Amino acid sequence: MSRKTTSYARKRKHSPISNGSAWLDSIQRSAPYSDEPIIGSWLPGTQSAATNSMNRVRDAFGRMQLGWTAPADTMDYDLMTHAMGISCIRAGQIAGEDSDNNPMLPPLIAANLALRHVLNRRRKWGKWEILPVEAESIDWAIEIYEVIVQASSPMQLTAAVDLRMLGLAGAVQESLEIE
Repeated sequence: MSRKTTSYARKRKHSPISNGSAWLDSIQRSAPYSDEPIIGSWLPGTQSAATNSMNRVRDAFGRMQLGWTAPADTMDYDLMTHAMGISCIRAGQIAGEDSDNNPMLPPLIAANLALRHVLNRRRKWGKWEILPVEAESIDWAIEIYEVIVQASSPMQLTAAVDLRMLGLAGAVQESLEIE
């Protein structure tokens, strides 16, 4: 190996690698979900990701409502509680954390309570069952979730997920300390 190649290799090793499309990534993460192409690029819009997320929550609710979810399968329930948790966080960020002044929070809180009843019934009877009153409040909360997703950017939803996971990690840690 020649000395020149070694010197070149050393220079390359110490020079930082830059991402030429970092500005596109920033715009894509910061802009609300839309079908419009990302500004200044050929990249498609981000609406498909939002639609996919909303459809997954709707499908999970439909499966649980129809009784198609297996008793041992918690994925549908987990997906719905995750959507409700993110919705509560984003609703608080958007319109404030006071449920008297934020019209999104009371239906989301009611849906979380309904999901808790569904979980308690599953623990007691061994099957997933959503009562009609619970289905109504959960359906309303899913509509709010869809509006929140549509009004949010990917970066805002990622931050809400991080906050929720941080809260869950704290709750798990707290429960471990209690036992």
